Order: sequence, then C-alpha cells, then structure tokens
Amino acid sequence: MKSYKSILITGANSGIGRSFAKALAKSQRTLIITGRNQEKLNDLAKQLSSSSAHIVPVIADLQNPTDRKEVAKIANQHAVDLFINNAGLGYLDNFTHISQHQTLEMLDVNITAATDLLYAVLPGMNKRATVNERAGVIMVASMAAFFPMPYFAVYAASKSYLYALTIALQGEYRNKPIDFLALCPGLVKTPFIDKARMPKKLLDRAADPDKVVREAVKYLGRRSYYINGITNRLSVRIAGVIPTALRQRIIAYHMHEWLKNVPKQGIQTNNIKP
Repeated sequence: MKSYKSILITGANSGIGRSFAKALAKSQRTLIITGRNQEKLNDLAKQLSSSSAHIVPVIADLQNPTDRKEVAKIANQHAVDLFINNAGLGYLDNFTHISQHQTLEMLDVNITAATDLLYAVLPGMNKRATVNERAGVIMVASMAAFFPMPYFAVYAASKSYLYALTIALQGEYRNKPIDFLALCPGLVKTPFIDKARMPKKLLDRAADPDKVVREAVKYLGRRSYYINGITNRLSVRIAGVIPTALRQRIIAYHMHEWLKNVPKQGIQTNNIKP
C-alpha cells in the first residue's frame, strides 16, 4: 500500500470500517475514525492505541450537517490524503413500509454525507498530491449498486450513486495523482447480516471483512471498482445479459422470500447506528 500519511474512515465502529481501521493503523500515520456510537468508537480507539498510528476518534452523526462540517474540519486540519467513505445505512422492507424519515436518513448518510465530505477534502487532497505521493478515495458501495433491488430499493439506488460517482471522478482525475476505487462487496460478515435472518447457505458464503479490506487496499490505484469473489463477479456479469424484466422478477422473488424472515419493522444496516 502507498504510504498515506493521514486517513479518514467514516463508519469505523463495526464491519468493513472497523477492518479498515485495524488494517491501516499498523503504520506511522494519522488515523481519523468516525462513528455515531461513542462507546464502540472509544473501544476501537483504545484497541488501536497500541499501534504506531496517531488515532483521532470523532463522534459524529453524518445525518447532521454540523457533524459533517466538524469531520471535514478535522480531516483538513490533518491534511487527509486517503478518504474511506464507509458509513452507510439501509432498511429492508416494502418501499411504503419504510417511513419517509427512514428513507431520508438513508439518503442523508449514503449520498449527501459522502458528497459533502468529498467536496470538503478533495480540493486539498488534489493540491497536496504528487506523482510520488498520491492521494486516494475508497467509496464503499455494494454489489447492490449493479441491480435495482425490490424491497431494498432506496439502499441499492444509493449504492448505485456511489459507484457511478466514483467511476466518474476517476475519469475526471485520470491525469491527476489521485486514485479512486468503488468497493462493491457481496455479502460480508458484519453485524448487519446477523440481524438479517438470512438463510444459512448465504451466511456460509459471506466474506471475511478483513479479507475484503486487504483486497480493496491492494486494488486502489489499479482499478476503478472492485467486486470481491469470483462468484460475485460472475453474478454481476450474468445479470447484465439477462433481460431486465426477468432479472427483476428473479430478484423480487428472492428478496420477498428473505423479507418473510425478518422482523415486521424491517432491518437496517448498522455501520453508523448503535
């Protein structure tokens, strides 16, 4: 991995964000970790305190514009040269069974916060970066970015936004010393799937978040997006040639079967939730 000096990781409390923090705290650098749950974030900071990195924990609810500004301020004070946007929120249910408030929460965290923070840190990153000291951005999207998903409609659409934004920015900055990667994992062993009541055969196929992070770090600067696992990559390719109407019927069937097993209020990903 390139020798980034200062890294911002949002949604570091659990899952992929926590794995990024553990992996990147092994070298002398500043590591800014954000999360909404103070207890979990302080616990992570304590675990990382024995590393050679300078750990800066920031309690922040990224739905809140004031908190986003504070995160951006701290990131720029520490001259961030790698931004890992991992914070995310998702609800699984029929579209109208998810409240409008919950839907706006998803949009605020998954789209608005990611965009706000990019606007805040990208100019400085671009100014400081050189051919020998490149900057980087990793947007944690999802395999869901490639498929409109019934019963997970807004979440999947928000991940499509992150994927498309990252690919576009990679094109815009192709002659600049900044690398962009859209990380699009399939199922990963995180607290989210523990709550999702997925079939055991799916749980058994879920990827280790530490491995996903190692692969993301490896491919930053080599690819514009990365899907972990050959099965996941083949699934995306095959789905791309299936007629849209048929593909959507297949996805709707499987998502509906899954939904039968989850609590009536639906489930939420908890990258930033307590």
